[in-house]
Amino acid sequence: MQSDDETATATTEPVPHKSRMTLVILIPNPGLVATPFFSSVIGLTQDLRDRRIPFAIKTYEFSDIMMSRNYLMSYFLSQKPFTHALLLDCDLEFTRSQFFRLADFGKDCMIAPYPRRQLSIRKLEAEVERNLARPEEERLSPNDVFARAAGHVIQRGSSRKDWRSRRDGDFVTVPGAGMGFTLLSRRVPEAMVAAGVVDAFPAQ
Repeated sequence: MQSDDETATATTEPVPHKSRMTLVILIPNPGLVATPFFSSVIGLTQDLRDRRIPFAIKTYEFSDIMMSRNYLMSYFLSQKPFTHALLLDCDLEFTRSQFFRLADFGKDCMIAPYPRRQLSIRKLEAEVERNLARPEEERLSPNDVFARAAGHVIQRGSSRKDWRSRRDGDFVTVPGAGMGFTLLSRRVPEAMVAAGVVDAFPAQ
């Protein structure tokens, strides 16, 4: 017979995540990291540990974020033990559930949209007025109002005539989006190299 303490220990044992994932978190940055981002990453790594998902963090400090992302993707491709990479911009704040929604969806390339940095004051004023016109119990939070006014870093249209958007539950395909919160499987960089859209360099 187990004691009460033993029972409590058994019921709080971390549950492994259903995906077979070994994750590397890639963080390009110009040398500064926002405090909310730092808190978000700590929360995520705690959940990864609890769900028994092996992970590592790789950063690269450079003024050009595109070059930083390219270097970090090369690192991901060269490190065979990692099955997935999570690219994060160092000025974003996010919840742990946002990552696991992408992980549970299980596609090769998944992007969470986030607000643009540019803000139209006219759009913000319009969203504030629209929010105040709602019944008090239905009003949005200031963050949600701001996000609606800012818009999101996604491309809605494509010049390709054969391109069609598809929806799968809460997920929808888009022709392009910002890479600040992106979960990729190893198949993505491998396919890019195989298709010749990026240069392949000899392993060092």
